[in-house]
Amino acid sequence: MISTRSLSSSLLHFPPRALTWLIPSVLFGASEAVLVSPWMEDVPLLLPPEVGRGLGDLLAFLEEKGAELWVFLRERDGRAEPVLARLKRATIRTVPDLHAKGIFTERVVLTGSANLLWSSVHRNVESVSLWLHGKRDALTAVREVIPGL
Repeated sequence: MISTRSLSSSLLHFPPRALTWLIPSVLFGASEAVLVSPWMEDVPLLLPPEVGRGLGDLLAFLEEKGAELWVFLRERDGRAEPVLARLKRATIRTVPDLHAKGIFTERVVLTGSANLLWSSVHRNVESVSLWLHGKRDALTAVREVIPGL
């Protein structure tokens, strides 16, 4: 099983729906982003109207602005396809037994218990670590926080 090793000592518990604004806040302005989640769907987020309404819209917007994207999933199931179909240049990898979850940019790391699913973003109380990192890029941060990925 591939799990997350936290570099942060602070663990925050976010109430339901807080991730609807936190996820876009981490990703907006990123020139590169890595999303790691065993499961993913086109979860609704709080986005500016010109961007859209969900995760697929946000990732497509980032790609259009030139961001480099990587997505790591346990498997490509029917829930993930509406998001992945929107991406033109992203690197998409499946990783058997993936349990780790996180969003990494060239500056910020967000890890914790939340999958990129409606239930995690809108209903559950999730534990999340959020910190700035001093790595060269998002993939370097991923490899340090999630060994073996």
